[in-house]
Amino acid sequence: MSLKQRIIMHEGYRSTPYLCPNGKITIGYGFNLSDGINEDLAGVILDYQIARARRELMSVFTTVDIQAMGPIRVEAMVEMIFNLGLPGFRSFKKMIHRIKNRQWHRAAAEAINSRWAMQVGDRATQIAHQIETGELL
Repeated sequence: MSLKQRIIMHEGYRSTPYLCPNGKITIGYGFNLSDGINEDLAGVILDYQIARARRELMSVFTTVDIQAMGPIRVEAMVEMIFNLGLPGFRSFKKMIHRIKNRQWHRAAAEAINSRWAMQVGDRATQIAHQIETGELL
């Protein structure tokens, strides 16, 4: 049995935070969150979340070639999924409909005219611009 297998066996897996016997906030296979995480690990988690958001975007646009929209528009939608989660992104039904029909100006307006845009401010302005123009602001 490998070291990794032994640690998994002894630690067990927990998908939600819990207090270990020493009172430390722990998750996964005995990972101590009490001291926070370093930037390297945060980057690994970020890469995972971006990849997941890209996969989730594909589930929204199953009949559309999203690559033909251009990389900046795709990245804008991935960022929205990253921020809102897939259910939150799916709630933008009118925006998604406009995107599917390549009505970029109207899709951007749907993003801006939302509670989300009020909450995230300039981030929404930048994302809406990316959706509308296919360019970075």
